[in-house]
Amino acid sequence: MGHRPAVPRPPKSTAQELAQLDTTLGSSQPSQSSRPTITTTPGLHFKALAIPTATRLSALIHSFDVWDAQTMATLRERFGYLSDEMQQVLIDVRRRDDRRHPFYHAACFQVTARWDLDRYTNILPFDYNRVRLVRPRVPVHRLHLPLSGQPLSSPALSSTASADHRGEVDTEGPDLDDDDESDYINASWVVPPWQGGQVYIATQGPISSTIADFWWMVWQQQVAVIVMLTKAVEKGALKCDVYWPSVGSSPEALPVGSAPAAHPPRLQFAELGLQVSLVGETYDESLGAIVRQLQLCRRASTTAAAAGADRAQTLQITQLHYQSWPDHDVPKDPAQFQRLRSAVHRYQQHHNAQQSPVVVHCSAGCGRTGTLIALDYVQTILESSPQQDPAAHFALLTSDTPPSSQSFYTGPRGMAHRLTIRAMRQSHPILAPVAAELFAPYRGLSPQAVLAAGDIFFDMVRFLRCQRIYMVQSLAQYCFGYAILATAATRLPRAPGNR
Repeated sequence: MGHRPAVPRPPKSTAQELAQLDTTLGSSQPSQSSRPTITTTPGLHFKALAIPTATRLSALIHSFDVWDAQTMATLRERFGYLSDEMQQVLIDVRRRDDRRHPFYHAACFQVTARWDLDRYTNILPFDYNRVRLVRPRVPVHRLHLPLSGQPLSSPALSSTASADHRGEVDTEGPDLDDDDESDYINASWVVPPWQGGQVYIATQGPISSTIADFWWMVWQQQVAVIVMLTKAVEKGALKCDVYWPSVGSSPEALPVGSAPAAHPPRLQFAELGLQVSLVGETYDESLGAIVRQLQLCRRASTTAAAAGADRAQTLQITQLHYQSWPDHDVPKDPAQFQRLRSAVHRYQQHHNAQQSPVVVHCSAGCGRTGTLIALDYVQTILESSPQQDPAAHFALLTSDTPPSSQSFYTGPRGMAHRLTIRAMRQSHPILAPVAAELFAPYRGLSPQAVLAAGDIFFDMVRFLRCQRIYMVQSLAQYCFGYAILATAATRLPRAPGNR
């Protein structure tokens, strides 16, 4: 990597520096001549490149400066490894054409992608941890698909429109090749390596033909917080369809107040019995986000109503629509990003939804989405210290021990919990060995000792890429993670000992 000229530099924000860095360095990869030997990663049964020289996170973030040549050369090398590893895995799966491999669906996107369900046909969930929709059978409406290579989408969805729906099949058997009905949605379960972290669903920005699927997933898993990290349109390109009920002709206009309307806008999905209403919205300048309060209502079935059940059930939802994160780029204000992260957990507690997943999406559901989740997981570890062994954590995730409130096991929340347990049990054989290898060395350490024990952000990105393809997608996003952690590390309490 060439050195920058030793000339005075005007002050730049972290976002500007990292964006320029990504433009300068992002397209190049480490030379093939220096590639390490091949080894096997336990748990996933694929070939991967040997990791670069061990590096302590504390060394990388000490006096962090994106213009420091040595620091950036190290980060570039490590991100290059992550990119090479992902490509090596996908190429190996395609070459062997192993349909039983957990990455098959994502690796062989040329034959598995569906134009009516996937915004980007090369960004697909892995088979083993994709979210499966479970719902009543409804009439199937097929779409007339374009023959071009562009994503199927439309700029917006009317607040009074009804969306088409597909049917639903038994989730225990193969379903992706069924032309008429499917349990498929482009969404992945993402779990932390230790107890105490938030479970997420990472998903693509909905397209017009999957808006009903998106809201059914929210209902099915009783999601209370949705984090949207993209604008609907960026630089003239459609990044996400408007899937929420909106006021006026400009759904992303910054609202001036949050007073509810006499007749709030709503979306109707009659065949699924769902209705989404906009209760209120406001722009929170401290978060750089539009905060929307939504209500998702589902009518009870005729049978349930006859048995005396309520005719409708409701779910209160907060959507945090972040406005300051361009595609493949980084947030303009790191402090604002940190406040957004705190707001996610605050609203989870406000809705008493700690047992429910948080839905996070950008456009593809991997770059910005993965960066937020990776930083949340690493900072959670630094704030609470990982006392539990990863193996014990995954055993707890798959247990069916009721929460403290037995009422949690009744109604929609009980069904959501059971579906979550089923998903965790399917992921356990894949992720538990990886978590044990990557994170066991950090167990029981103080925050300062965690920083000195290795590069936990690098390990976290590797772990997340075992759960969804290309998590933390660009070099700028990867470097942004270290910039955030460099600031966060200055606020850590200093323990007298390592343990």
